[in-house]
Amino acid sequence: TGITQVGASQYNTYCLKSDGRVNTIGYSKYGTNGNRSSDIRRIPDFVGSSSVSFGSTPVSDVSSVSAGYHHTLALKNDGTVWGWGRGIESQLGNLINSNTATPVIVSDVGGSNYLSGVKSVESGFSFHTLALKNDGTVYAWGNNSYGALGDNTLTTRSSPVQVMDAGGSGYLTDVVSVSGGSYSSIAVKSDGTVWTWGQNDQGQLGNNTKTNSSTPVQVLGVGGSGFLTDVKE
Repeated sequence: TGITQVGASQYNTYCLKSDGRVNTIGYSKYGTNGNRSSDIRRIPDFVGSSSVSFGSTPVSDVSSVSAGYHHTLALKNDGTVWGWGRGIESQLGNLINSNTATPVIVSDVGGSNYLSGVKSVESGFSFHTLALKNDGTVYAWGNNSYGALGDNTLTTRSSPVQVMDAGGSGYLTDVVSVSGGSYSSIAVKSDGTVWTWGQNDQGQLGNNTKTNSSTPVQVLGVGGSGFLTDVKE
């Protein structure tokens, strides 16, 4: 009871409770249960139930959870982001490319501090993660084989980088929602336009090409005429 949000990865289901704690059910391959266990949980168990903490701060007071393929991210009410599970592609953003069965806090750009001021977080299905900040900017980390981090490189990042604007001349701004796909990413701006980056072999970027892009491109309108507009999220 008291569940406010649910999410699912390949092997697990997550339930966020109204008191800010997270339940986990399923197989803990790569540590995806987040409770120091590799066992299968057939009934709910709390993430971090085995005295898991970072310093003196337990993993609680969570406002939202996003489940990727083999990793999960939790956004706390203080704007910090915590992750657990598979991390060998840097998708946990804590500078250490390894799996973890205990939640770890996501580092800031360059790894000198911790990422903060985050409004929402999305776990991509291809080992990358996106974070939308309160100021409308977007940060990404993890696998970057096809440019899904949007930083104008194909370099995998173990700590967040800021997503660049179209063409890489500045940074993406005025974003209201983000989502991570399979080696690609998508953002909706406050003006209702849609921007995508990453793998494009099936035309998933919506710009009438099949060319990958390591910086955002704008999604075209129906039939390739103009641009898609009036999108909410």
